[in-house]
Amino acid sequence: MAEIAVNAPMLIIVFLITLTLTLLLFQESITDIFAKQEKIEKVEDLSGRISRVVQVQGEPSVRMETCTKDTAYNYKFRITGMEVLFQGLPADEKTGQMAVFATLGFKDAVARDTQQKTITLTKGVAQPFGELEFDLKSGVAPILMHPDTPIFAGEFRVKQSVVINNYKITAIRQLKPVNPVIAAISQENCYTDFVVECRTESARASLTGCKEDESLCRKTVVLCGARVDLQLIEYKSGNCGSRPMGFLAKTNKQSQGWEYGDSAIINFWRGDAAGTCWQQAGYFAACGDKFLGSKIYNLSRENYNAGSCVPVGFF
Repeated sequence: MAEIAVNAPMLIIVFLITLTLTLLLFQESITDIFAKQEKIEKVEDLSGRISRVVQVQGEPSVRMETCTKDTAYNYKFRITGMEVLFQGLPADEKTGQMAVFATLGFKDAVARDTQQKTITLTKGVAQPFGELEFDLKSGVAPILMHPDTPIFAGEFRVKQSVVINNYKITAIRQLKPVNPVIAAISQENCYTDFVVECRTESARASLTGCKEDESLCRKTVVLCGARVDLQLIEYKSGNCGSRPMGFLAKTNKQSQGWEYGDSAIINFWRGDAAGTCWQQAGYFAACGDKFLGSKIYNLSRENYNAGSCVPVGFF
């Protein structure tokens, strides 16, 4: 009994020491998390701070001229009427001129213009960039535009979107079920996640093929005052993650119009920026002062000529 009385306080002391060390480590990890978060915020804010270096003046025409389909989607863009203004470098008042080129980003692709044009801008003077053409090759299909139609039925792919009755429906990803119970009862063993959007709301649905229980391949969501019925009819051949699918979507009412189109981004770079800078997504962190600014343009239906990329056939 005496031995127990002696060891009890020691156990309490050991426990308190362990708790103190754990709290200190926890505090340090929290500090690290906030430090990392601060770094991320600074990197993300970099585009906002340096986008003043080169600015687009007015509203140029940004138009998808054509789109053709072979092993990928081939987009041809034309930009006209673009004037840009070089504001000067914040940390270098003496630099009065700078060689600049533009790139265009669309879907998962980015490219320089077909002429590889570089122009020299003079500080404080708005200058025309001239007509620019861009050829981009992407694995992502254009939006299927049927804004005044209540139904879509056809082949659909991951990352593809369709607009019916002003509802935008996107297959955002495709994956095998993580839950072992679901995996055991799933013949297809592959689910596709969809997002349905209207002007003020959005909803999600996860579907698999109708070879199984039909409750797994059908889903109804209600948003913006209407019902949207979704059905994944069947999967085509391929690996889960990129399998095409037969897809049906229908609505019982048209919602209000909104800006549901695609967008393209024009980026400006110093003339000596290497391809490893402007071709990658993380250019703000990797290229620093080589990046000079950007401008995002929403593509109107009039400037969105998807051509033969957009299938018109139905089941």
